[in-house]
Amino acid sequence: MGFNDQFSCPSASYRRILRSLQKFSMKSRFIHQIFAAALAIVALVQNTSADQGNMERALDALRNARSELSQASHDKGGHRTNAIHIIDQAIEQVKEGIRVGARHGD
Repeated sequence: MGFNDQFSCPSASYRRILRSLQKFSMKSRFIHQIFAAALAIVALVQNTSADQGNMERALDALRNARSELSQASHDKGGHRTNAIHIIDQAIEQVKEGIRVGARHGD
């Protein structure tokens, strides 16, 4: 089960982006999936209401993406390591968003 099967976003533009990314080669697709994950997280965060469930699901998706990248063979010219670093930053931002939401009741 891939990232797209586990994580979906209601945004039509997100789906269009994913369709266009599928046209790229496998090497390019790896890098583009990382960016697609980031777009999905942004879409979730923007659509978040008082329900922290969206943020928790986004956090789970980021952790899953990090795990998959950690298990990938080779470093892909440094892109895998960079993607892991970016995901670590995103995880911290989502955690901080959850903390702020909890403090402000939203």
